[in-house]
Amino acid sequence: TEKLQLTLTNYEFPSNYFISVEKDKVPILHIFFVPFAAILALAAWGIASSYRNRLTNWPLYAFVLAGLLVLLVFYAGSRYRLPLAIFLVIFAGEGLWNLVQQWQKRKLAFAGIAMTAVTLLISAVFTSVPLAKRYAFTTALGYRNLGESWLTPWRQGDVEIPGNHKESRAALTKSLTIFEKHGLFDLTPVVAEALADIYRLRGDAWLKAADSPEAHRVQALDSSIQDYRAALRFGPPAPSKFGKLAFAFLQRAEATRAEQDERRSLLDSALLYVRIWKAADSLFADPIALEGDIQLATGDTARALDIYRLLTTRAPGFEPVYRLMAAIYLRKADTSHALETYFSLLNVDSTNVFANLGIGDIYLARRDTAHAIFRYERAATADTLALLPPLKMSLINVTRGRHAEAANILQRAVRRIEANHRFRSAILHSPPDAALYSELKLRLCLAFMNLDRWDEAARQAREVLEFAPNHRTALQLAETIRQKVIPTFVLW
Repeated sequence: TEKLQLTLTNYEFPSNYFISVEKDKVPILHIFFVPFAAILALAAWGIASSYRNRLTNWPLYAFVLAGLLVLLVFYAGSRYRLPLAIFLVIFAGEGLWNLVQQWQKRKLAFAGIAMTAVTLLISAVFTSVPLAKRYAFTTALGYRNLGESWLTPWRQGDVEIPGNHKESRAALTKSLTIFEKHGLFDLTPVVAEALADIYRLRGDAWLKAADSPEAHRVQALDSSIQDYRAALRFGPPAPSKFGKLAFAFLQRAEATRAEQDERRSLLDSALLYVRIWKAADSLFADPIALEGDIQLATGDTARALDIYRLLTTRAPGFEPVYRLMAAIYLRKADTSHALETYFSLLNVDSTNVFANLGIGDIYLARRDTAHAIFRYERAATADTLALLPPLKMSLINVTRGRHAEAANILQRAVRRIEANHRFRSAILHSPPDAALYSELKLRLCLAFMNLDRWDEAARQAREVLEFAPNHRTALQLAETIRQKVIPTFVLW
């Protein structure tokens, strides 16, 4: 009965694609505006009016009958009735033409009109309220999937297909609007789980919006907190939801310019949720690390260091924790403990780039350039595409007057990056990395200028201006080179 109901209804139930969602993005789909119920009604009269030609039309009758039987057994989505619709359209055309002929002869064709009306009535009866809610629910899930797809590139680190938090929020909001419009808040387990998932995703979108330069950060974070709370209210209390809420409160506290009492209240809320998360996921390192971040934000560096030290024993090699510990020690000018932190990370991962760079920076501050260069070389060997090691080694060589050696180091680094097109694309899509890459090429430009290699210097400045047209240093170097030896048309 249910399969027959789904077959005869006017709704387009999805299997792989959500037609309502697709119509929003593909306007040409609105051309096919004739509903299935209208085709079915006209086809019913067409079959009746063409009965006198049954000996000729028996293959079509056979296809329609076979299609109905298949749907009654295997119905899975509206696209399964498309083969049946092809033959129904033939009979629908016959029925429509018969009605037109009857009208032209001034015959009212009561039988045809009655049969068409009865078929439409049957379709309307089959289109029951539970079925309408079911269709609305599947449409809402379609918009939910669309909203998640706009967030997926950030999660997967895909830079060639950029994410869009605005499109994601719009799709997820439309999904929630459908829930509200059709009264779907009956909180059955399936609906509650779907609502919690939608609110969680929209909270992720708001959190991503807070990182964008054009967004109102405080407003975006408030919206994120509101959605994460709604996700907790509707769905099962998964531990990660408490973690997301704690992180949102921490970001909100860092972003606020309000009074100290409000900031403290936000941090207390973050601490409450992260402790709930830690109690539920006691084996994971993330809640412990986030608790340390919150303690650090409150100004309790001693408590933060205790938490981070505990975490290094629970999860050795968790690099973000070592970064924070080293930063705290360096802020206190305690380079000995900072070195100890870096070396403890190297004991777990001997090729760690961050640890080697940190040790090299401390040695360089102590004017021990030999050990500093050794550590920078270790970092460059561990990650041949890293930007900082060649920069730091070139600066040391420049201070020593070794411009040729500095140029060779930078040139090798630039060539390795340019040979890896995907990595270069990722750099240019990340503002901090793009700034470092610009500095790398401009340092190479300066090294070429010191060696009187003006053509190569001009090329480096020009390439920086291709992806950063308003870069002030690049413009100044390009103008200096132009005035020195190169005609304008060669440079530009």
